[in-house]
Parts: sequence; structure tokens; C-alpha cells
Amino acid sequence: GWAQQPGQPQQPGGYGQYGPPPGQYGGQPPQQSWGAPPPPSSPPDRSKRLLFGLIGAAVVLALIAGVVWVVRNNNGTSADPSPGISTPPGPGQQSTQPQVPTPKASDAVAAYLRALGTGDATTAMSLAASAPSGDTTFLTNAVLAKATAGKVADVSVAEVTDPNATSVAASYSLDGKPVSATFEVTRVGDQFRLAQIAAKVDISMLRRSTEISLAGVQAKAAFVSLFPGVYPVTATNRNLSVGSVKITVGSLEAQTAGSAKLSLSSAGKSAILKAAKAKYSWCLKQKTVRPSGCGFGVRVPGGVKLQTGTIRWTTRSGGKVSSAKPKLTSSAGWAEAKMKATVHFYARDARVSGRYWYKDIKLTGFQAKLSGSKITVTYY
Repeated sequence: GWAQQPGQPQQPGGYGQYGPPPGQYGGQPPQQSWGAPPPPSSPPDRSKRLLFGLIGAAVVLALIAGVVWVVRNNNGTSADPSPGISTPPGPGQQSTQPQVPTPKASDAVAAYLRALGTGDATTAMSLAASAPSGDTTFLTNAVLAKATAGKVADVSVAEVTDPNATSVAASYSLDGKPVSATFEVTRVGDQFRLAQIAAKVDISMLRRSTEISLAGVQAKAAFVSLFPGVYPVTATNRNLSVGSVKITVGSLEAQTAGSAKLSLSSAGKSAILKAAKAKYSWCLKQKTVRPSGCGFGVRVPGGVKLQTGTIRWTTRSGGKVSSAKPKLTSSAGWAEAKMKATVHFYARDARVSGRYWYKDIKLTGFQAKLSGSKITVTYY
């Protein structure tokens, strides 16, 4: 049933009454002790009033100064603000403060390479002087965990103290292989940033035959931005394979990835054989002279009418679907396999008692159309 809708929160109780504790000033006047009446109070002299006024003014000024200080600090203003980064950590995100101080040019490069080695894309992005353009889908911690984490090591950056430095030389190892590179830097405030943090990679040749993924993330553009690292390439369609292809980005220079040979994956071969076996079994059960997509059928002679319920298709020889070896054809999205079989047709004549018709038809193979994860098999 419907859950009861929570009621409106109760309003807090009435205001408490301000005033002295009961019996002090309110109600009955306090009882005076026996004795002489108290001496009348004399007004404070002028000097005391002046002193109290000065103290009050000082307190007010102190309170005003405190309020101004709080407002200024809450608004993030200070006399010496730390420089913020001009690059957001990801597309559509706001800028954040740099993860590490980089007062020297070499500090920025060393921090960048260390961030890549630990898979820290957030820190690497914060060290950019300007936001990288193009597709930045792969500039994330999740991708770096597969592409660079543990693969960028032996970082060596010579100290550069020149406040006007524009480049820094560094060496490191990438997946066990030595790399030497020069990184362009620029000064932003009193901190250094990298002029470029990712390489532009053309993957259009890889995407010609099928959609691909880099480090487990689908590539939806022909040009992508990649950090230095090693990116495994896979076909998005699990029935296809591009082999053991990797994109290795050793520096920040633009590059073009080569093509890959597309083939059926082991999962794709199994899926095709499963679909072919199911289709063959379906074909043998059909009570028609020409089952659709089965590769066998008969033409009924003129004047002859068959008893539909007596139609039978049986395998006389061959038909071992599990032994077929499907391969991709030159036509995109199609696979083919050889499979020999002899199928026997039998049916009784509906007009002549005791007469029946029969025929043997030979099959030589089948085709499989791959539409994403869907497989459609046709025999011939």
C-alpha cells in the first residue's frame, strides 16, 4: 500500500521568556534586611563615562575588523593567493588547485611523470597550462590503471631552476623500455605547468573494420588524446578480434596508429557454431517443401498434392556442424564455413493412395551474418 506521507515538521515551541530568575526582580519585591536603608547611588562622574565610551568604541571597531576578516577569508581573497590551474581535471569539470607545488620547471615534469606511474590522472591534468582539446575520454584514472600504472618507472628529471625555462629533458622507462623525451613548460604565476599533457593519436585506420576499445573504453572518435602509456586494443563486438594490438605512446608527439587484421574471436566462433546447430535442427523439423534459409528444398511436380503432415527431412550423411570452422569473409559482417551434408526428403501423395515422394539434397556449407551480438545463419 501507499506509505504514509511524513507530516510537516513541528514548529519549535514558543520563545522563552527573557528576564531574571523567579523571585529576584519579577513578582514580589525582594525583602530588605533590618537595619539602616542603603545609601543612595551617585551618578558616575564625567571621566568615568568618557572611559566607558572609549572602551565601547574599541570593542565595536574590533568586532567590525573581525567581521571583515571572516568575509574576506570566506570569499577566498588573500594578499598572496596561490595560483590555480587553468585546466579542469576532466571535461566539463571546474578547475581545482594543483595537487603538488611546482616552483621549478623540473618539478612540474617530475610530478607529471610520477602521476602517470601511479595512475593519477587528476594530478596529471592539474599540471596542464591549458585544457587539452579534442576527445579526452581516455584521460581518466580508470584508463591509466590499465595503460600506465606500474608501466612508467625509473623517472629521471634533471633539476631546472631557471625561472624563464621553457623545456625540461627527462628519461623514464615505459613497459620496461627506456624513453627520452623533452617536455615544454610554461610559467603560470609562481608555478610551472606543462604546455601539453597528452598526445594526439589518429586511430581511424583501426576503426575502419570494426568499432574498437582502448584499455576497455570504446573509442568514438578518429582522433583521441592519450597520456604516455601502453593501451591494449580490442574489438567492441565480442565476436570479433583484432589480435594482440597495442598503442604505445612514448612521448607527447602526434602519431598515427596502424591497421589491424580482423578475425573471429574464440567466443565468436563458438557463438556461430551454436547458431548454426540450432538452425540446422530447426530446418529438419519444418513441414514444408522449402524451409527458409535451410539450403534444401524440392519442387512439387504439377498436379501433385502432398500430405503436409507427412513431410520429413532427415540427415542421410554428414551434417556435423560442430566440425565446421567459420572464418570472416571479405564482406564486412559476414562469416562462412564449409559443412557437407546429404538431406533426405519424404512425403506421401495426398491424391494417390500408397504413393510417396522422396529426394536427396546436398549441402556444402553455411553463412553467418554478424549484426552486433546477433547471428543469423543461412545454409547453402
